[in-house]
Parts: sequence; C-alpha cells; structure tokens
Amino acid sequence: MADRDRAGKETVETERPRKVYRTTNSCEIAEPLPKLSALAWTSVVLLLLGGVATFGTVFPSTEATYNVNVDAADTLSWTVWIPQPEESMPLTTQGSVAVIGTVVTADGPLLNVTGNGNAHIRYSTARIAFATNGPPSTVHLTGRQGSWPNGTYRVWRQSSDRAANMSIVANLPSSAANLDGSWQCGGSGFFGYPEEGWNSMRVMFGDCVGLVTFPPGTIPATLFVLGTSLAAVASLRRVARS
Repeated sequence: MADRDRAGKETVETERPRKVYRTTNSCEIAEPLPKLSALAWTSVVLLLLGGVATFGTVFPSTEATYNVNVDAADTLSWTVWIPQPEESMPLTTQGSVAVIGTVVTADGPLLNVTGNGNAHIRYSTARIAFATNGPPSTVHLTGRQGSWPNGTYRVWRQSSDRAANMSIVANLPSSAANLDGSWQCGGSGFFGYPEEGWNSMRVMFGDCVGLVTFPPGTIPATLFVLGTSLAAVASLRRVARS
C-alpha cells in the first residue's frame, strides 16, 4: 500500500508542468523606409533627364578642321610651305607626303610639307564648348594678308619640274551641335595653282548654315517642369494617405 502511494506521488511530480523562461531583446527594430510610388519614381527620372538635357544644351560638341589637298602628277616631287594652324592640333595624312616642321618666314611661320603626286593633309580637333549657340569658330591660319574678297595666303613651292601643273585646295570646315540645334560652316580657306617660288592665293568665301531643332532651353525646361509637378502630386498623395 505504501509503495502504491509513493508511486502515485512520483507520477504526479513528473507530470507537473515546467516553467519556461524567455528573454527578449531590448534593441528596437527600425521601421523600413517608405517605398516610393511609381509616380515619385517617374518624377525622379524626369528630373535626372532634365539635368542631362541641361548639360547637352549648355555644353555643345564642336569640331574644327583644316584640310589641304595637293593635286599633282605622280612623277612630280614637290615641297611647299603652306599656312599652319595657330593652335596645336592632331594631324593625319594620306598619300606620299610628310609634314617636316615649321619654317619661319617674313609672312609668319608656315608648314614645311614635302611629297610626291597627290596628297591630303588634315588637322582636326573636337571639344566641348560652353554656352555657344551661334556658329562655331574655325581654325585660324598663319600667313594670311587681308580679308575676303581681297585677302590672300602666302604659299611657297619648289618641285622637280618647274613647268608641271600643281593645285592646292584648303578648306576650314567646322561644326557645332547641341539639343537645340546644329551649325555647319565652310570656313574661308584658299585655292590656287602655285608656281615655283612665292605665291599669293586668294581667300575663299566661307559661310554657315544653322538648323534650329527646338527653341533654346525647351527640352530641359519641359523635363524639369514635368518632374517637379509629378513630385508635388506624389507628395500630396502620400500626405493624404498618412
């Protein structure tokens, strides 16, 4: 009987529920940042595009070139001194030709060029300008005397055949373009048939053609207005929901 009572007490004690102790973390969890609506994201994109459009409007890309073409018989060896750019520019050539350097003359420094037959010389530079909405500047050359229509460029020639025909054509094209429009200019180069020794070649007529795509500042202003308006609407909707 005593064993039965003791067994019953042991059963009750083992089935008694246990106390569970739990610990809580005292650190507070930060609330997630509010998500932007599609309208707000659209306003952000429009404002960013407005900034890009402003750069493309205020800083146009420009290019200025000095092209010289020499037309002569393949059997003719020649050396000419021709006007050179007043600023340093990258040079490329085609044909049997070499630009040796600069010759200092009474008419200013001139390029010392030697070759055989036909040849092409090209100086070109590209850059980003600032707040230029008009025609781009062309390459300025040395050896010029006067202006169009009576201006001339000084050129000197020496060749293997004094009686051989030879022509030199030089032009000064330039261009500029931004989001509002573009310009294409011919520049005032020179043309002539140089003989042995010193020659004065006439300055050619130069003109420019401009194409206006949009009134100045229209694209960035439109993007900024739309982006600001959508941002204001998105802000009002967010306030109304809160």
